[in-house]
Amino acid sequence: MRELRLEFIDDSLKFIFSKVGIIVGKHPGYFVIIPLLLTALAATGFQRLHFQSDPEYLFSPSDGESHYERKVLETYFNTNYSDFEPSRSSRVGRFGKLIISSKDNGSILRMKIWEEIESLNFLIENFEVFSLKECDEVKSSMKLNFKDLCASHQGKCWRNKILDLGKHITEIESKEIKLTFPLWFDPETFQGYTFNFFFGGVILRNDSTIKSVTAVSLFYFLNSQTSKDIERGAKWEGMFLATVEAQSFSYIKVARFSSLTLEVELENNTNSVIPFFALNIGIMIAFCIITCMMTDWVKSKPLLGLFGVISAIMATLFSFGFIIYCGVPFIGINLAAPFLMLGNQHLLLFVEFYSHDKLIK
Repeated sequence: MRELRLEFIDDSLKFIFSKVGIIVGKHPGYFVIIPLLLTALAATGFQRLHFQSDPEYLFSPSDGESHYERKVLETYFNTNYSDFEPSRSSRVGRFGKLIISSKDNGSILRMKIWEEIESLNFLIENFEVFSLKECDEVKSSMKLNFKDLCASHQGKCWRNKILDLGKHITEIESKEIKLTFPLWFDPETFQGYTFNFFFGGVILRNDSTIKSVTAVSLFYFLNSQTSKDIERGAKWEGMFLATVEAQSFSYIKVARFSSLTLEVELENNTNSVIPFFALNIGIMIAFCIITCMMTDWVKSKPLLGLFGVISAIMATLFSFGFIIYCGVPFIGINLAAPFLMLGNQHLLLFVEFYSHDKLIK
């Protein structure tokens, strides 16, 4: 079969680039000054940088099937933060979560353990964060605690009812009161406790009563109805994580989690590559200079390697700055772009063809 040849494409490209080369050769100043000015102008776009780190935005297609299914779910089981029920939540919202266990890996149903759990709960419900308050176009700061920001249920903050076991903890520890699993009713108030929502690592006796509990989960749900609520909730979550981290306990171990945890860890993971930028650029410059050098000093083009890297850096700054000016959010994976400059094969191919052409001549 005769090979199909489209030589007119090659000939057209050769003709076009030869004309471009002639123009560059006759007017080099324009091709040096104008790219520098355009790069400097576009690079100012970084002052309008909007960093997007929401995991749902990053990893879930905006037109994916899950969004449609959630919309259907919310039509019938919408989340009401003024009468909050966790089982009806279809969005993450703002929240804090603790998983508490004993340092000796024993049961948490002991008085000394429970006292520290209650003191930690009291601390979390009462620390304060500052938020801006706008009134008659005048901004002032106000203090807010968990009770001001919480998701409510029947007019009160949704709370960890499991902590009410504290009034019976002495009898539970001495086995005067036995807790049935998964549901138990308080003999005094007839309040029901669903243990499988709060307890983990439960060991049962033969009569289905609880022998020991390895860990307990505590939840702190915040009102996430409006963008202002979400903003305030983010401040509370930051203080929540910092406050729990700063505490030291004698008998309990505490693991913390919030809706910001994944977002913060992704951001920290992204920022971890920033210190390597200078090293990366230095290695690339050295690599390109060395590969553009030859034993014949007439054919060596070390400056070509240097300016090849500078050209790639300018292209990166211009393209990123221009896109940011267009309002496109910046995501963490974009920080890998400088490392992709190692793909400057056009520069190395240019030097190779230049050397090969000299040898032929």
